[in-house]
Amino acid sequence: MLESLRAHLPPERVERILQRFQDDAEALVQEMHEVIDEPTTLGRTVHRLRGKSLVVGADALASLCADLERHPAADDRQTQITAIGAEIQRLKQALAD
Repeated sequence: MLESLRAHLPPERVERILQRFQDDAEALVQEMHEVIDEPTTLGRTVHRLRGKSLVVGADALASLCADLERHPAADDRQTQITAIGAEIQRLKQALAD
């Protein structure tokens, strides 16, 4: 998807999209930590991040989000959210390089 964005949009627009994605992703992970004990709200937050991830082609992140949506076991939520946060950091680094 990212290649498609770059092929069809001016570079400035792509950069704005990616920056917005990074900002939104970090805010959504923070929200996940805040609502970790509210399964319905957590599910909506994770779903939003999964959708945004798919738009920019962050398939690994979208997959982690889908896993949390499908299997939100109370004892595993923190580990899943941590993995999502780590993937966002990895993506940020890859985009910066």
